[in-house]
Amino acid sequence: MAQESQYGCRLMPQVLAEIGQHRDRTFAVTILRGNQGYREIKFSAVARAVDWLAFHLQSILGIGDRGRETIAYFGLSDLRYTIVFLAGVKCGYKVLLPSPRNTAQINGSLFNSTGCSKVLHSHELQAKVEEIQSVQSELKAFPIPSLSELLEKTSDPFPYLGSYEERKWEPILVLHSSGSTGAPKPIVMNHATFAVADHDRLLPPVPGRKTQNYAMWDFPEGGSFYSPFPPFHLAGFTAMVPLPIYAESTNIVLGPPDRPPAPDLAISIMKTLPIKALFCPPSIAEGIARDSEALELAKKLKFLLYAGGPLSEAAGSALSKVTDVCQFYGQTETGPIQSLVPYRENWAWLEWHPAQEVRMQAYADDMFEMVMDRNPSLEKIRSLSCNFPNEEVWHTKDLFKKHPTKGLWQFAGRADDIIVLSSGEKYNPVPAEVSLGSIPGIKGAMIVGHSRFSPALLLELSPDASNTTVADLWPEIDAVNSKTPEFGKIRRSLIFIAGPDKAFERAGKGTIIRASTERLFQLEIDELYSNQSIETKDVPQLSGPVTQVSLHKAIVDCVSCISNGREINEHTDIFASGFDSLQVLELTNLIKHSLKLAYPRDDMTWLSPVLVYHNPTQAKLTQILWEKLNHKDQSQNDEDKAQEIKGLVDREILLMDQMQQKASDIALPSNTVILTGATGSLGRHILRTLILDTAIDKVYCLVRSTRSYDGLIAVLKSLPVTNKAFFLQYSLEDSKLGLSSDDYDLLAKTATTVIHAAWVLDSNRELTSFDNQFIASMKYLLQLLLGKKEAHFIFVSSLSTVGGWSTVDTSKPVPEAFITDATAVTPTGYAESKYVAEWLCQYASSKLNIRSSVLRVGQIAGAVEADSLKTAWNDREWVPIMLKTSKSLQKIPYDLPLVDWLPVDVVANIIHDVVRSQNSVQHECSNFNVVNPHTVEFGDLLPSIQPALKADLQEIDLQTWIQQLEKVDQGNIKNIEAFPAIKILNYFKSLLNMDPLSYEFDKLRETSTSFRNVKPIDGASFAGWIRDMAL
Repeated sequence: MAQESQYGCRLMPQVLAEIGQHRDRTFAVTILRGNQGYREIKFSAVARAVDWLAFHLQSILGIGDRGRETIAYFGLSDLRYTIVFLAGVKCGYKVLLPSPRNTAQINGSLFNSTGCSKVLHSHELQAKVEEIQSVQSELKAFPIPSLSELLEKTSDPFPYLGSYEERKWEPILVLHSSGSTGAPKPIVMNHATFAVADHDRLLPPVPGRKTQNYAMWDFPEGGSFYSPFPPFHLAGFTAMVPLPIYAESTNIVLGPPDRPPAPDLAISIMKTLPIKALFCPPSIAEGIARDSEALELAKKLKFLLYAGGPLSEAAGSALSKVTDVCQFYGQTETGPIQSLVPYRENWAWLEWHPAQEVRMQAYADDMFEMVMDRNPSLEKIRSLSCNFPNEEVWHTKDLFKKHPTKGLWQFAGRADDIIVLSSGEKYNPVPAEVSLGSIPGIKGAMIVGHSRFSPALLLELSPDASNTTVADLWPEIDAVNSKTPEFGKIRRSLIFIAGPDKAFERAGKGTIIRASTERLFQLEIDELYSNQSIETKDVPQLSGPVTQVSLHKAIVDCVSCISNGREINEHTDIFASGFDSLQVLELTNLIKHSLKLAYPRDDMTWLSPVLVYHNPTQAKLTQILWEKLNHKDQSQNDEDKAQEIKGLVDREILLMDQMQQKASDIALPSNTVILTGATGSLGRHILRTLILDTAIDKVYCLVRSTRSYDGLIAVLKSLPVTNKAFFLQYSLEDSKLGLSSDDYDLLAKTATTVIHAAWVLDSNRELTSFDNQFIASMKYLLQLLLGKKEAHFIFVSSLSTVGGWSTVDTSKPVPEAFITDATAVTPTGYAESKYVAEWLCQYASSKLNIRSSVLRVGQIAGAVEADSLKTAWNDREWVPIMLKTSKSLQKIPYDLPLVDWLPVDVVANIIHDVVRSQNSVQHECSNFNVVNPHTVEFGDLLPSIQPALKADLQEIDLQTWIQQLEKVDQGNIKNIEAFPAIKILNYFKSLLNMDPLSYEFDKLRETSTSFRNVKPIDGASFAGWIRDMAL
């Protein structure tokens, strides 16, 4: 236990290391997927993971300069946030934690304003990072291992020296504001910011009262608290980092990171673990308050602390009868404001601790704004004094109502236009309102929704558009939605069109007066949210005798309504299709409204969001509702993850065995290829090689949308032969691939080769979300080859299926064989689904006598061959940036890392070689690692590069080149244009320490002429790229 004199003077990385080494205890408890229980994670394991990652960051990024440089992190909401943050701090960086829920443009703005050019990410968030890179091309991404892999790492201690006084002002963390006046503002925090949490133990107590601050988490007898807040917000970061580190005997409980937080999960945790406190959003508190068993469990809590939004009177009153109910109030800039635990009858009110010295300044009507005046002596008490030590007056812009009793305050809203939803999400409606107001026929648009589950839209029509309906306007409204964060999207059922006799309140200059207009339409707004004013045409109607078929149609229509008309397969997990907790709540309300028309005497209290979470497909939801409505309640438990995977594989094997029984040998006279994924970059290059192959008679491209034809037509126009390519629209989840009987029979009779390159790259999906489409499609495509002599199935897989190879064997390269140890698979639904598909390929070869090839493809670069489809090198990538900067510097580095990528056309040629290959073992599954086996010294390419640059450049080492670049005045815009490498200088520093990976290639060398002929990227290719760049 720390000495009292140390409180407020301890550095988090040092505290973590000290506890892990000398007083090891539980840091966190993580709830595993399904019903697999939970895992206790010790301080020592976290400390080792931090040290290992710190050394890793040092090797790829170098050592930072005491927080002057920024790195970012995106990941699932798990302990990797803690590990990455502390490892980054140890390496001398400050760590930016942007919200993955922001648009790519918003996060791009944050990266710009913080000078961040490097982002770490979990594999699950790769697609999100790529979205940001599309608008921030200089951003360089570095994946990190899974949480399980990190916690198994061993490492020497990574030193973090220096006293608190020496380091307290070093910046270590960047969170961001909600963006009330445009782009979110980065808030830089330092060691002193979080030392306030540690110092809270020394805050003078108020006689007879309990203090509400960080010290309330010190449970003398030990214990756990549950918190589902995302760690990129202040509440979640607080719960995941400083609280477990500084608290003397407390650990956090974390739910599965890939599911939205829900009341039933919190209740399950309360039943399973000795939870002493809950730190949660109001939605979870509301769910507990409605559950009598949960309320009984809540009696064991020392307190329930809610944050992020208002709590209903009913829920707060029920909970306050069994435990202390507290509000977490604070801002990213100010940190939590210390207060007093309220008397239970005053649970809805706040009472500030007198040491905070806040000032409640009259604002308007009965509102008061919290204001904080500068006081350097409060450095140990106020995070604001650490984040903004020179700010004389801080206006929070938060408004409060005053209680008749002195000293009590109730949060009443914001002084600006930010809408705070009941989930705690803060949404700036102004950009959307501006876009909506520009739609023809709309005179005015105003978004409301404070304390509601979702925003609603009020519309005022132009006089010449008075007969316009929601249906008429929906396409334009939906287009605005596409640019809006998920939680801010307007639902079709929450739109109200004002009549001509009731206009919006406006100021003299014509602008809408928000508060007055909202009051004017309060009744209409309340009706919207109570579902009483939803138009019949917008709400699925159930009336008369209800059948399971009609119920299913109503459920499908409800889901369609919530998803803005987007079609979702009935067996697809709605969360995999993008549903969030807000949409679940709206879906629940919409289904209730629809069912009440047919069941007017049923109060529907049993229909809650929990039912949706437990039955997340339209098929499952229909079944459980049918049972409930017919009093056949058969509750379904969550599937155990391991059994789910085993059941999935066993089911596919059974179905494939049944296919085998129908097979008969067929000899085919022609060579016909079926290609999926032809609309992608790789697919287009594969198509080109197939069309140019005279030995291939026909190529059938299976495409999921006719909208993709344009890119394929462009491929055909570039080729001399086009009459052997055919395009068929297909469906992955249909046993006949959604094809007409004639088309399916034609493929079944003639296809000799299938190249399966269509797979959605989505790391957020569960394995089951890939089931009915992608995994199921494996057997449907394999079925086309059953019984055919010399038929060949080629599956384009991913290196992610062996991404965890180091956990299996660190002494050998990745083998060219099927990896039976599933721990080698990157733990994402995407990788797992590809792994299951690889397994099915092995089975198809060994049991169904279908020759198969699995190609684990790594990083794909642009085209390199002269006659390939033209692929321009993006001038925002690091090589063009380096070349342009070198030309301005008149110096170029000769020792850049080895060039080891594979061009996209080369990958396509390798796949084509596999298509044409013969296998001595007829029914074998071959596994290949498709990674460039050859590398080239960058310096060897300089003789060809220099003439193409039309410059005589001095050749220097990279370290010197970086030093020269650092001397350039970075404050001059012209210099940024002339020396663009300034923007990604840290990336170039990271190139100083980069180790290559190792793979086996023997089988691929034997199979592929293209692979055998892969050359080190030559100077002629580089020269051509440079000429195209026009530097």
